Amino acid sequence: MASDSFYAAVDIGTTKTCVIVARLADGDTLKVTGVGYTATAGYGNGKVENAHRLQAALKSAAEDAYRYLGHDVATNVYATVSSDGIKCFNSEAEITGLRSKGPVGHGEVAKLVDSCHPGPANGHMVLHVIPIEYEVDGLGGVRNPVGLQAEQVRVNSHVVVCDTQHVRDLVSVMTACKLPPRSLVAQSIGAGDAVLTEGERELGCVLIDVGGGTTDMTIFRAGNPWFSSVLPLGGMHMTSDLAACLDLPLDVAEEVKLDWGYAMPQSLDANEQATIPSKDGESEWSISRKAVCQPLHDRLEEILKLVLLRMQQAGLRNLPPGGLVATGGCAEMPGFEEKLRAMVGGPTRVAWPAEVAGLPSYLARPAFAAPLGTLLWGAKHQGRSRIYNGNESSWLEKLTFRRGRRESREKELALVTRR
Repeated sequence: MASDSFYAAVDIGTTKTCVIVARLADGDTLKVTGVGYTATAGYGNGKVENAHRLQAALKSAAEDAYRYLGHDVATNVYATVSSDGIKCFNSEAEITGLRSKGPVGHGEVAKLVDSCHPGPANGHMVLHVIPIEYEVDGLGGVRNPVGLQAEQVRVNSHVVVCDTQHVRDLVSVMTACKLPPRSLVAQSIGAGDAVLTEGERELGCVLIDVGGGTTDMTIFRAGNPWFSSVLPLGGMHMTSDLAACLDLPLDVAEEVKLDWGYAMPQSLDANEQATIPSKDGESEWSISRKAVCQPLHDRLEEILKLVLLRMQQAGLRNLPPGGLVATGGCAEMPGFEEKLRAMVGGPTRVAWPAEVAGLPSYLARPAFAAPLGTLLWGAKHQGRSRIYNGNESSWLEKLTFRRGRRESREKELALVTRR
């Protein structure tokens, strides 16, 4: 136990707040030791609306997650981020004058990637700078240049930034709950670690996480994120539409959606009835299930059309060979995969997260893909942290390489330029 490290993933969503704690034994075996989740309060529309209410929800989830451990032991806390304030772009940088220094080392690569940072900018903080591929002396498609002899190395990196105020608010709430994050992880990037196969990443694929308030998407190419975006639509908008159509309170509409929702109403028997629970002392009543499902279908179709449009805006003319992979709570709706296949016209699937030791089976669902993936992301990127204090150091990522002793360099690089 003394050599074990504890990790925690925090997922603050529109509908639920979740904390998952796991132990990393001997540096390679991850086992879930506690899970807590509760209804979210004080958070909506991609921002913190009431810090005190959100802190109460997060503390409740954290207390449940730590219950079997007896005390707060996780020092490696990672959190998902989902907001329409998330933006992305790809950045290039290069190093020259390496031939006389011997093989390319970890230090050169770290400095090269760091030079892809956009620098301080009004209103945004960096979440990720992820190398897509390297070019060594004009030869592209290099995954890792460490150990190669080269005069020039160039990198193309995927940069994800988020609205500064949103980041500060999340960090403030988490810190108040004794869960200061080592790093924030874009939701669809985190979810990818839980649901995507290696083949899908390598072939290239589109991942969407359809949650309560947003739909997060990342396009993967050659194993790495290449484009990221967030649509401000999700399952709660489907619930709102249903409430408006049937004149129901939101909580009743959510219950009806979960009990009777189907993403392909045209496939339903015209005579099938849905039961609407009683409200305000009224008796329960029945209505055609097709009538219940039609507004849900229409909103889902709008979301998927926007996903396809965003793919086109990213430069994709066709669906990548790895297809479109969907996860998130809304993807659990019956008929969702059928609707996805009908609209996309290519390889599609609804993805359930990979097995993690110790995780209760009832939580191994698409709705929990993001926190599970973020937990895996944190364990995979051990030693990586970022400072979120609102000044220039917020943009500097501190990396600790755990691949043995790094090479020492007596002189600075001949040239590091950001293009």
